[in-house]
Amino acid sequence: MVDETFTKCVVNSAVIKVLTKEMDYFDAVYTDPLIDKLSKENAKYRKNVFTSMKLEPKLALEEIQRHKFCINDQVLSAYGWTNDDVEQLIMTYLPDEHLKSLNRYIKRKCGENEL
Repeated sequence: MVDETFTKCVVNSAVIKVLTKEMDYFDAVYTDPLIDKLSKENAKYRKNVFTSMKLEPKLALEEIQRHKFCINDQVLSAYGWTNDDVEQLIMTYLPDEHLKSLNRYIKRKCGENEL
C-alpha cells in the first residue's frame, strides 16, 4: 500500500533541495515563494501519519512533471536552464530507494509501450 501524501512530501523535499542548493544564485523573487509554499505543504503532510513509506511512482512522475514547470521558461533560460534540467535535478535529489522504485516503474512502462 502506498501513501499519496508521503509521495508528495518526498517529491516536494527534492524540489526544495533543487531550489535551495542548485538554484541558490537565482533571484530570490523566483525561488523563495516556491520554497515557502512547498515547505508549508510538507509541514501539513507531516502532520498526518503516513500509512506507508512507499513511493507511488505514477503520482511521483506527475508531481515531478508539475514541479519542473514551477519557474517560468524565460527565467530558466536567462540562467541557462531548461525544464528538463529541473526534472533531472529533482530526480537526482530523490532518496536512492525511491529513485530505484521510480526507475523500475519507468522501465516497466517503456516496455509496455513497445508492445
